Amino acid sequence: MKLRASLLALTLALPFAAGCASSPTPHARHAAVHAAAPARQPPDVHGDPLLVLPHGAAMWTDLDAATLRGSPYFEGVLEVVRAMGADPMEYERTLGVDLVHRAERVAFGLYLPPGRTEHGGWPVVYVRGPYEREAVIRAVGASLGRNTPPVNETDEGVACVRLGDTVLTFPAPDVMMLFDRAVMHRVTARLAGATTRSVRTDTTFNDLWRRVGGESGPARVAVDLASIRAVLPVEQRMGEAASLDVLVARGEAPETVTVHAAGRATNADAAHGLRRELDNARNELSRDLGVRLLALTRLLREGIQTAEDGDVVTVDVTARPDEARRLLRATSLLRSLTE
Repeated sequence: MKLRASLLALTLALPFAAGCASSPTPHARHAAVHAAAPARQPPDVHGDPLLVLPHGAAMWTDLDAATLRGSPYFEGVLEVVRAMGADPMEYERTLGVDLVHRAERVAFGLYLPPGRTEHGGWPVVYVRGPYEREAVIRAVGASLGRNTPPVNETDEGVACVRLGDTVLTFPAPDVMMLFDRAVMHRVTARLAGATTRSVRTDTTFNDLWRRVGGESGPARVAVDLASIRAVLPVEQRMGEAASLDVLVARGEAPETVTVHAAGRATNADAAHGLRRELDNARNELSRDLGVRLLALTRLLREGIQTAEDGDVVTVDVTARPDEARRLLRATSLLRSLTE
């Protein structure tokens, strides 16, 4: 990266040096060049994380962790996660940051390599919240299982710490980012303001966000499934869901739980088949004895609404507080019984 930056600087400097040799007013020419150069505008790392993530993410998610922790369902969700065999505290051991209890904002972007590959893509992780720099470096190094010593590097004026192919940067005392070395320059260029392009300037998901009423809410996700399938090996999926190309969803849970999702299928027929499959599934579930005993019939029949418009399917979910609590308890109990 340093070599590429040096070569670029040399390429720009040589024509300038030649011009200065034949010009009687080198200082005036120098001032004119700098006046013409656009001023860099680094993003506010304490603002919208999507303005910090570089453009071109095939998938991204943005979580307002502080707001989500204030939900009355937060501990119930953690219980379900544990019942599924996952350990929420694994993030702290991997990243050296307590994402569950102390992070304020967490964002993630997945960037795809060119061409068909077995590679899992290149992640970029943004975390805002208290951390200790050296603890993060130690935790990430340990999670990689390597004896590679950390290497300090600078790109676009952004200081980074590289551990093999994993790179860390700490743009603020309460902001850290982790990413693959393959997208290092893309990340540093955005942090330095060398490019104004970010996830926010991408237009792939714009229409679907309009379908779900915008991007508001503490939990948001967008996935370009067609792009991911074209590059990465994906397990064979069943039914009409295999025709889904792009998906967005947002949700919040202060008391009433609401989720709004929209997906674009390959064509209108596929969208119709996907909606029919969704409706058939919830109608069948609503007749299940266990669902009736848990008083979740209303949620399935009225709390979930589907619609289609051409090649787009939308799903809106509204769960009352008592329904959300019963659903979480039932899910946790079911997972525990079936382990």
